[in-house]
Amino acid sequence: MGDLVTRAKPLYAMRLFRDAVKLAHHLIRSELEWKEVERRLTKYLSNAHYGHSAYQKAKLWKKQSYLRLRKKLLFSVGKSHEMGIETFG
Repeated sequence: MGDLVTRAKPLYAMRLFRDAVKLAHHLIRSELEWKEVERRLTKYLSNAHYGHSAYQKAKLWKKQSYLRLRKKLLFSVGKSHEMGIETFG
């Protein structure tokens, strides 16, 4: 039983992230401000880092009228990229 729970947790997180990207895409298309989108995504995911990453991923598909993601995904940008700071080396 414990092994199933261990395997299910990442899959659940991936599904939530996929749904958050869809939500972010919808909110971007609705032309909401970034702060409002960030607040809603953070509340949905309970994690600000993944909320920011979902927003970044949804921006890639901004021009599409409808977003259909079939597979689960998980994506995270680094802390320095959240603030717009480029680090090299």
